[in-house]
Amino acid sequence: GIQVHLLGHSAIFRIPFFREWVLMHGHGSVGRSTCQSLLRSGKSIGLAPGGARESLESGPKTMKLFLRRRRGFAKLALQTGAALVPVIGFGENDLYSTVQFKSDSWARLFQERLQKMFGFALPIFCGRYWCPLLPKRLPVDSVVGPPIRPEAIVPEPSEEAVAAFHAKYCEALRHLFETNKARFGEAEMDFEIV
Repeated sequence: GIQVHLLGHSAIFRIPFFREWVLMHGHGSVGRSTCQSLLRSGKSIGLAPGGARESLESGPKTMKLFLRRRRGFAKLALQTGAALVPVIGFGENDLYSTVQFKSDSWARLFQERLQKMFGFALPIFCGRYWCPLLPKRLPVDSVVGPPIRPEAIVPEPSEEAVAAFHAKYCEALRHLFETNKARFGEAEMDFEIV
């Protein structure tokens, strides 16, 4: 098997003790140089391209992915020849109850300002009633689609090539979702890429 290195925003490395735990388990910062180094050495990386913004919009029975303007991962795949593997997790947005503020409310503006300043969002959430930081005991079913491989390594891909590869990935995610949602009891859930 291939070891997957989970990469996240550099802000998580500012949290005492959590930083050491993350590094001890082979995780790292999602910076371009880290991604290129790992991919060029034949390793695999795991990304959450929706990032902090997606955490503010997630809620039970929703699948809203912030990918439309996030194309850096597709460009990186073209530059290194790495395959993009679509993965959907059914039930992960049900693990915590979240408070959704209206987009023009002061609370939402505050969350967005903090996200821009620090690089991570602060959603208001609750897991188990006796320990809100722990997730609810619910199943999460992950479905992995077939890899989407670039036809060739392109050191400097054009915007059109990046957009086409990105669209192929987004369509693969949509197909993975649509073909599996009923199987996991989510037949009424809508899939949205914003």
